[in-house]
Amino acid sequence: GDVVRGVLDVSGEIDIFRIQLDAGDTISASVDGLLDSVVWIDRIGNPDESLAFDDDSGGGLYGTNAAVQFTADADGEYLILVSDALFEPGVGYVLTIS
Repeated sequence: GDVVRGVLDVSGEIDIFRIQLDAGDTISASVDGLLDSVVWIDRIGNPDESLAFDDDSGGGLYGTNAAVQFTADADGEYLILVSDALFEPGVGYVLTIS
């Protein structure tokens, strides 16, 4: 139920949020705002593709919100990353984690 408000200040910016999860924990992360949001979940040092990714399945005013559900496969620190697919600067968003 955590809500974080953020702004992507410069073109191409990626905001990074850390979250501690135990194996088997499931979270949902959704991004709402006037941007073409992208959200993904990864782990520091992961050499492969991100563990979860979404662009546009979260609906929203323009149908461009991102939403992803993820279940941790191991205990540890995970990253939730938020960006804008169009690399627009100065756009605000709301990230909701549940």
